[in-house]
Amino acid sequence: MKFLLQTLMIMVLAFVLELFLPWWAIAIAAGLGGLLMGGNISRSFSAGLFGMFLLWFISSVSIYFETKSDLVDKVGMLLPGQPSGPVVAVIAGIVAGLVGAFAGAKGDAVRGLFVKKAA
Repeated sequence: MKFLLQTLMIMVLAFVLELFLPWWAIAIAAGLGGLLMGGNISRSFSAGLFGMFLLWFISSVSIYFETKSDLVDKVGMLLPGQPSGPVVAVIAGIVAGLVGAFAGAKGDAVRGLFVKKAA
């Protein structure tokens, strides 16, 4: 349950921060999620990974299908294998997921500096 709450918190915080800051604000959101709700590094890593992947994948797919724009396909032509729009959305989700995962783990590690774990 705490994992789902942490993942949701990271997604909401990242969505709000991305309204005002550049794309790397997802690292801030995932780091804060790990810092505030940490517990162990693997849970914070996974919450950052899934939260950011879902946020960027859903955003990319919804933009692709709502706008019917060729921009995503043109970006796909720059990548090896020239993937189509939904595949570019998966790639964007993977990139965001990795950034969120490592930031979440780092946030939990920083939390470990200040909070003593029970022995």
